[in-house]
Amino acid sequence: MKHLKLCSDIRSTVANAFYIIESVVEKKEVKDAVFEEAQKYCRPDAILVTNTSSIRLVDLLPSVREHSRRFAGLHFFNPVPVMKLVEVISTPETS
Repeated sequence: MKHLKLCSDIRSTVANAFYIIESVVEKKEVKDAVFEEAQKYCRPDAILVTNTSSIRLVDLLPSVREHSRRFAGLHFFNPVPVMKLVEVISTPETS
């Protein structure tokens, strides 16, 4: 937990991050907006990850166009604090 950083604006949140995990409401248009904004300020080698259980990752690819090779999905199972299971999802473009 000591390595987590909370910020009030996306620029300072993603500027030096190696891993960016998006965990917003389960609406494609909201996730698209977050990724499009994050790409303006994140490192070129950053890994972008979405936390989704129902949106297909290929549908989010247009919003991560600059990072499509470094894009994946995570699906945490409930209850998260006690489940030792997470699904990692790739796309055809994930390296």
